[in-house]
Amino acid sequence: MQFGVSEAVAHWGLYRKEAIALVCDGVKLNYGELNCRVDFLAADLSRAFPSINRVGLLVSRKPDFLISLIAILRCAKSAVLLNQFLTTDDLRASGEDASLEAVIVDSASQEGSSYHEGFLSELQCFQIPRTWPTQPRTISTAQFPTAAPTDEWGVFYSSGTTGIPKGIVRDHYSVVTEILGWCFELGLSSRTYFYIGRPLFYTGGLLFALSELS
Repeated sequence: MQFGVSEAVAHWGLYRKEAIALVCDGVKLNYGELNCRVDFLAADLSRAFPSINRVGLLVSRKPDFLISLIAILRCAKSAVLLNQFLTTDDLRASGEDASLEAVIVDSASQEGSSYHEGFLSELQCFQIPRTWPTQPRTISTAQFPTAAPTDEWGVFYSSGTTGIPKGIVRDHYSVVTEILGWCFELGLSSRTYFYIGRPLFYTGGLLFALSELS
């Protein structure tokens, strides 16, 4: 794919590396730092799950959620966005529906939490690093595959009006066009800051955040 979320972050990480990309929970990252962390995680994900296409995302902190999501996309894998407030049975149903084999987690979704234990014990878990590198690894962009616009971007789970999670499969083209639509409608620019109050596993919160980053 010529231009998507991952490619946008890589572009700004090269040409506007000192510009602030996100501010959250005492964390402030510029595009250079954000792209460095994405590359770091994407390289590890490629090695950990070479033959797995769909990777679940069960991460509480918004900065780490976005880094993980963009890293999944950089590997040309599909992100399965999991609602951490669902019951274990509903999470398991979502995982089975998506034929999920692997999931990225952070300490908040693992430590001292029996809430997700039954679900996570059935999957390969990839732990978010507790500390991030301050300097980028020497990583060739050729290391990462390129996604086509019609390739699967990810799976969103929406309960709608029934309360029963339903998987919605999106491709790169549909997500990018929606992000562009929000950019035009809201008049976003490189100088815009947008407060995201909703959890990022909700479609609205996620796409607003990605519109800002892209």
